[in-house]
Amino acid sequence: MTSAPIRASAVLLCAVFSLCLYRAATQSLTIDEAFTFLHYVDTPWRDVFGEYSANNHVLFSLVSRVFRHKFGQSEIVLRIPALIGCLLFLLASFRISRAAVGEGWLLPLTLAVLTLNPLVLDFMAAARGYGLGLGLFWWALYLVWRERLWVAGVLAGLSIAANLIYVIPLAALGAAAIPLYVRRRRFWDLIYSYALAAILVAFTILVIPVSKGAGQFYYGASSLADTVSSLVNDSLPADSILIARVVAPAAFFIAMPLGAWLLWRHNSPQSELLAIVLTIIGFAVLCWVTMHRLLGFVYPLNRTAIYMLPLVGLAVALGGALTPKRWVSIPLIALAAVLATLYIAQIRTGYFKEWRDQAGMNRLMRHLKDDAAGLARARQITAGGTWNLEYSMRYYGKRHRIPWLKVLDATERETVRPDYYILTRDEAKKAHELNLKVIDTDVLSGTILARSY
Repeated sequence: MTSAPIRASAVLLCAVFSLCLYRAATQSLTIDEAFTFLHYVDTPWRDVFGEYSANNHVLFSLVSRVFRHKFGQSEIVLRIPALIGCLLFLLASFRISRAAVGEGWLLPLTLAVLTLNPLVLDFMAAARGYGLGLGLFWWALYLVWRERLWVAGVLAGLSIAANLIYVIPLAALGAAAIPLYVRRRRFWDLIYSYALAAILVAFTILVIPVSKGAGQFYYGASSLADTVSSLVNDSLPADSILIARVVAPAAFFIAMPLGAWLLWRHNSPQSELLAIVLTIIGFAVLCWVTMHRLLGFVYPLNRTAIYMLPLVGLAVALGGALTPKRWVSIPLIALAAVLATLYIAQIRTGYFKEWRDQAGMNRLMRHLKDDAAGLARARQITAGGTWNLEYSMRYYGKRHRIPWLKVLDATERETVRPDYYILTRDEAKKAHELNLKVIDTDVLSGTILARSY
């Protein structure tokens, strides 16, 4: 008979997937999602490989194209690859957590810390490659730990192809596994089955677009402190400067020797997993610093370091489960419970935090279509507004079949006054300056729809 913790864990994972499915079906498409659709999905096949950019997550673009041409261009169809990543991530989290902490009540707590982070949830629904890559990375981690190297290598290569940010944690995973596989006299298996498979799969998919992608790695932070702050502030309810600047760095330097001590003291599969996780975290930070100082790369910022969030959550929960000293284990388990509670308090269903100002685009564009229907019989209708809303406007022009609508860019608006404006809350004052008539305001985002006639 299934135990209560197992049933609670299953309910939790079903609830998380249902939440992501609901958000994928109902939330408006954002600027980055719309850009990917317009440039790499709703285009000839050659365009996916024509260039690499921060918006062309190649494997995601390829999978999204398949579903787009099979099922149409609705929001949920374009987000199916992200939902696949979500499902992979949830299943791998269950496998990892059950094997690592057992089937007691620490299991659902561990799963809550892994799966309920608000930033992670955003990218389990958004049509971007981060969620798909995370799901594939999480399975690669599990399979390397469980000694299924060939499959792990293929999934690692696919994760990198879904988003290049996963090169660092997957390289760290291989490095962390070296001492374990040397001990088992399987070092060359690790090289041939994991590393070589990952390189070949990623190279095959990415070689053409990445070769044309010079100068595209521009999104990021100027300091490591800003990286930590972005992850903390997108994960916790308030602006947690103390956590970002003091607590997190202190925890980092404490966790590394603690993990080494646990591996030496407890030679078990669970302690090996903790050592792997902590090594990935430490290796990633070292790579960030090295690449910044020697090559001038920017530090990752929120979503480009998204893999750190479940790694840290797993390290906290697993450390609490393995540490024999109650004065250490109890605070770690309590910390996991606090994090899970804070995550739950921030669950959102109507917007992505990074793109809240675009939460009402679907409804506003349908209102524009209805309002302009009469005039559209006589001439073409033009629309414009805040620059970061233009791509969503173009997507919804296709989505809602508005062939008579032309969305003007910033250059065109210098000579042509749009018939309709969609303006973010920050630019809403322009409606008064331009003598526009506001006909709709989205409550959640504050974005307005106005017309000039």
